[in-house]
Amino acid sequence: MFESASEKISLFEAAGQASLCVHNEAMPYKYVTVEGPAVVGDTDDDVQRMLAHKYLGPEIGDLYLGAIAETVSRVARITPTRWRTVDYTPFVERVAGA
Repeated sequence: MFESASEKISLFEAAGQASLCVHNEAMPYKYVTVEGPAVVGDTDDDVQRMLAHKYLGPEIGDLYLGAIAETVSRVARITPTRWRTVDYTPFVERVAGA
C-alpha cells in the first residue's frame, strides 16, 4: 500500500514488473526473492485495515489509519512468476559441526 503520489507507484505502473526480496540478517542467513508482473489498483477501507492490522497490530494499525485518513492510497500486487530461495542453515550446521 502506497500513497498515490509515491514514486514507487509511478515506477510499478511504468515497468509493469516488480521484484521483492525478504531476508533474515541473523545467522544463518536466509532470503527469498520473487519477481513478476505488477498491477497497481485502488484500495478500499477493508484492504487498508487488513494490512495495517497484519503488520502493526489492531491498536497501532487503527492509529496509523487515522493518521493517513486524508491520503489516497493505492496497492501494488505482484503475481509471482519466479521465486528464488536461499537458506544457509545446512551449510552452517555442516561447517560448525552441529
